[in-house]
Amino acid sequence: MVRSRNIVPLSIASRWRCSQCLERVIHRVRVKGRWPCLLLLHIGVTMPGIVVLWGTRRRRGRSWRSVLTLLVGLLLARLLLSCAGGTGISPGGCCGAAPSVPTGLSASSITRTSATLNWEPSSVASGCSVNSYTVYENGTSIGAPTSTSFAVTGLLPSTPQAPEIYNFQIAASDAAGISSPSGAVSVTTLQAPTYTVTVTGVSGSLTHSTTVTLIVLP
Repeated sequence: MVRSRNIVPLSIASRWRCSQCLERVIHRVRVKGRWPCLLLLHIGVTMPGIVVLWGTRRRRGRSWRSVLTLLVGLLLARLLLSCAGGTGISPGGCCGAAPSVPTGLSASSITRTSATLNWEPSSVASGCSVNSYTVYENGTSIGAPTSTSFAVTGLLPSTPQAPEIYNFQIAASDAAGISSPSGAVSVTTLQAPTYTVTVTGVSGSLTHSTTVTLIVLP
């Protein structure tokens, strides 16, 4: 029969230091909004504690189970540390904050039916990366490029009587969510070509003249 070794309880001072450390970690994770990491933290800390109590009360035939459970708890704690990027614990891979609002939005290469949008890349928290940007045309999503440039097509040309004005905004997305839309940039398309036609009619001694303006749309 294999007997597990006696487990010496932690002193009051040691338990107090562990408690203080745990509170600091939980606070940092909660402030950053990393609730999945916080869940791993609770599990990773609770399971070794159960092992300690279990090994103290039932010392017969529990050695391999205690070791296995302790290893699982340590693995979860390791996942927490790799997941706590940006909290001051360790760099890692959990993303807990949406990107910043894109800035520097501008329009270029404006034609009768198209325009090109450019903007500055958004900044992200540690452990995050921008997945895509959402382009809004007058409040409606029209594309999700992964770069900081987007060619808008299918616009209507302006006319002398009614200019076509479009407002564009950009938002950035990562694993944690989407940012607020950027400030809008206004684009007025170029005018469509127009032709003036004058029709003259003669009836006896009367002459009639009419002028018609034709607008050629794509």
